[in-house]
Amino acid sequence: GFAGASAIRGRFGDRHRVDAPKITCPVLFMVQWDDERFDRDGAFELFDMLGATDKRLHAHPGLHGELPAEGRDATRE
Repeated sequence: GFAGASAIRGRFGDRHRVDAPKITCPVLFMVQWDDERFDRDGAFELFDMLGATDKRLHAHPGLHGELPAEGRDATRE
Protein backbone atom coordinates (compact mmCIF):
# COMPACT_ATOMS: atom_id res chain seq x y z
CA GLY A 1 0.00 0.00 0.00
CA PHE A 2 0.92 3.63 -0.30
CA ALA A 3 0.15 4.80 3.22
CA GLY A 4 0.89 3.69 6.75
CA ALA A 5 3.96 3.37 8.94
CA SER A 6 5.73 0.70 6.85
CA ALA A 7 4.89 2.34 3.53
CA ILE A 8 6.31 5.68 4.63
CA ARG A 9 9.43 4.16 6.21
CA GLY A 10 10.09 1.94 3.19
CA ARG A 11 9.38 4.67 0.62
CA PHE A 12 7.29 2.26 -1.47
CA GLY A 13 5.19 4.88 -3.21
CA ASP A 14 7.30 6.03 -6.15
CA ARG A 15 8.43 2.58 -7.26
CA HIS A 16 5.01 0.97 -6.80
CA ARG A 17 3.24 3.72 -8.73
CA VAL A 18 5.54 3.09 -11.70
CA ASP A 19 5.46 -0.72 -11.52
CA ALA A 20 1.83 -1.47 -10.55
CA PRO A 21 0.32 -0.75 -13.98
CA LYS A 22 2.90 -3.10 -15.56
CA ILE A 23 1.66 -6.08 -13.54
CA THR A 24 -0.63 -8.00 -15.89
CA CYS A 25 -0.57 -11.53 -14.45
CA PRO A 26 -3.48 -12.68 -12.27
CA VAL A 27 -3.28 -11.14 -8.79
CA LEU A 28 -4.68 -12.18 -5.42
CA PHE A 29 -4.34 -9.09 -3.19
CA MET A 30 -4.71 -9.67 0.54
CA VAL A 31 -5.67 -6.81 2.88
CA GLN A 32 -5.93 -6.89 6.65
CA TRP A 33 -8.76 -4.49 7.52
CA ASP A 34 -7.10 -3.20 10.70
CA ASP A 35 -3.50 -3.33 9.40
CA GLU A 36 -1.30 -1.10 11.55
CA ARG A 37 1.54 -1.08 9.00
CA PHE A 38 -0.27 -0.35 5.71
CA ASP A 39 -3.58 1.50 5.89
CA ARG A 40 -6.48 0.19 3.85
CA ASP A 41 -6.97 3.32 1.70
CA GLY A 42 -3.37 3.06 0.51
CA ALA A 43 -3.81 -0.66 -0.14
CA PHE A 44 -6.98 -0.02 -2.17
CA GLU A 45 -5.18 2.66 -4.16
CA LEU A 46 -2.40 0.20 -5.03
CA PHE A 47 -4.92 -2.50 -5.96
CA ASP A 48 -6.72 -0.08 -8.28
CA MET A 49 -3.46 0.75 -10.04
CA LEU A 50 -2.59 -2.87 -10.87
CA GLY A 51 -2.68 -3.49 -14.62
CA ALA A 52 -4.05 -7.02 -14.31
CA THR A 53 -7.53 -7.64 -15.68
CA ASP A 54 -7.83 -10.72 -13.44
CA LYS A 55 -7.34 -9.32 -9.95
CA ARG A 56 -9.09 -10.18 -6.72
CA LEU A 57 -9.00 -8.44 -3.38
CA HIS A 58 -9.59 -10.41 -0.19
CA ALA A 59 -10.06 -8.36 2.97
CA HIS A 60 -9.95 -9.93 6.43
CA PRO A 61 -10.39 -8.43 9.89
CA GLY A 62 -7.30 -8.05 12.01
CA LEU A 63 -3.82 -6.60 12.21
CA HIS A 64 -0.97 -6.98 9.70
CA GLY A 65 0.16 -10.44 10.77
CA GLU A 66 -3.26 -11.89 11.59
CA LEU A 67 -4.24 -13.45 8.26
CA PRO A 68 -6.79 -16.16 9.09
CA ALA A 69 -6.50 -19.76 7.89
CA GLU A 70 -9.03 -19.00 5.14
CA GLY A 71 -6.68 -16.35 3.73
CA ARG A 72 -3.64 -18.60 3.94
CA ASP A 73 -5.56 -21.33 2.12
CA ALA A 74 -6.51 -18.88 -0.64
CA THR A 75 -2.87 -17.91 -1.19
CA ARG A 76 -1.90 -21.57 -1.55
CA GLU A 77 -4.63 -22.22 -4.12
